[in-house]
Amino acid sequence: MKHRSSLAEEALTVTVMTTTQAELRRPEVPDEVADDHAEQLAELQRKLSERGVYGRLMEYHRLILQTEDYSPSTRGEPELLVFWPDEAQGAVALRVEVSDVSGPTLFTWHGGQHRADDPAGAAQSIHQALTT
Repeated sequence: MKHRSSLAEEALTVTVMTTTQAELRRPEVPDEVADDHAEQLAELQRKLSERGVYGRLMEYHRLILQTEDYSPSTRGEPELLVFWPDEAQGAVALRVEVSDVSGPTLFTWHGGQHRADDPAGAAQSIHQALTT
């Protein structure tokens, strides 16, 4: 039989792992990369806001809760959630990420991409995609 405290710790771990299943699938990236991508997405968020489009920057941190072994926390690839301009829909329209795997750094989303060094142009492309 387990002690009461270890049962509580185990339950906490299961709860955290269950509520973060989506985040566990996010690619792990070094802190410097996560910070850089978050800054680029924040600039895009500002440019979208100027056009009346609401976005929410999401940063993911994996917190490892274990009682016996130490495992460092890690960062997941950040993303910008872009919502439909019509507040009545209130749903996520696009998920924008930064891609710098090969070639130039890009903002990418389902059905589109734009150079990350031109956040105003990316905001225009996203705005057009949402309003047409």
